[in-house]
Amino acid sequence: MRLAPRQLWFAACGVWGLGCGLQACGGTSTSNHHRGAEASAPAAQPPSAEQPPRIVARIPSPAPTESRFAIDIQRPETLETGRDALVSVSLKAIAPWHVNLDYPTSLELAAPPQVRLAREVFEKRHASHLDEDGFKYEVGLSASAAGEKDFRGVLAFAVCEEEACVPVKQDIRFVIAVQ
Repeated sequence: MRLAPRQLWFAACGVWGLGCGLQACGGTSTSNHHRGAEASAPAAQPPSAEQPPRIVARIPSPAPTESRFAIDIQRPETLETGRDALVSVSLKAIAPWHVNLDYPTSLELAAPPQVRLAREVFEKRHASHLDEDGFKYEVGLSASAAGEKDFRGVLAFAVCEEEACVPVKQDIRFVIAVQ
């Protein structure tokens, strides 16, 4: 949907709260600072719970994140101390969205104490799978002490559709019980 310049200005007046009256947007002003002699009249009361604020213009927002992609983390629920394990972090784009292959896709993962990661920062070149449908990173790890190990990280990527691209930084978290 394209907005005409007048509609864009009108949207900016209402959405960004620039304080312009309708006169600045090409209509008749109703604000006190444009009334001249009536400038001393009391200001309008802010909208109450009973009166919803007037909508000046609707600007379409992107679809919710959940409809653009799905993240899957495959991990062992338990791990023996000193044994190696593999965790896979994968993303699948949901049509009509696709992964932007030109964007610097990455995974940064922080290891809890007494856990060794084969790598903490994964770039595009470290993906075991990467195409417009999705990607997958495989993380090698081992733990030297027992206990619940809480892993946290950030997955950075971009998904696109015909008219828009959306860069995403998605927090991820998983837990592995080490015995």
